[in-house]
Amino acid sequence: MDKIDTEILPVKEKISNLIVVIDSVISSVDEIMNPEFKNELRGTFTHLNNTTASIDKAIGSKEKELAATLDNINKFTKMLSDNSGKMNKTFSNLESITDTLAASNISATVSNLKTSLEKTSSLMDNLNKGKGSAGKFLTNDTLYTNLTNSLESLNVLLKDMKANPKRYVHFSVFGKKSTPSK
Repeated sequence: MDKIDTEILPVKEKISNLIVVIDSVISSVDEIMNPEFKNELRGTFTHLNNTTASIDKAIGSKEKELAATLDNINKFTKMLSDNSGKMNKTFSNLESITDTLAASNISATVSNLKTSLEKTSSLMDNLNKGKGSAGKFLTNDTLYTNLTNSLESLNVLLKDMKANPKRYVHFSVFGKKSTPSK
């Protein structure tokens, strides 16, 4: 054989092997593309078309609302941009307040307040039970009545002292007058 024939022979074998592989691939594809698969593939494409139509319809019906929402978002971001200086100042103030609160001893203050409220509650309970002078005064009518009567007697005495001072006070510029003992 001549030189050209020997070079063509390996190419011929390669092409022959390639044709076998292509035939195998076509057979496999043919097996996959059976009528049932083709029907399912058509159904899938039909569902996909219906889904995209539904999405288009939903977006179309809400187009005005979407546009309004986007407009509101744009207005909000513009407002944030326009007021960024004020917001920075507000955040600085909040930071200062939180730093002050963190530095203060709120726990001790609340504990002291709790203790004070407990003592006040105990005091009010004792007053309501008539303990102590103030409790007795608040709960015992006899004490109130006696005090009222004493004040009335004192008023009568003071009026009588004003009306008749000589009965109670003896005053002499030149000395004491002797009064007979009784």
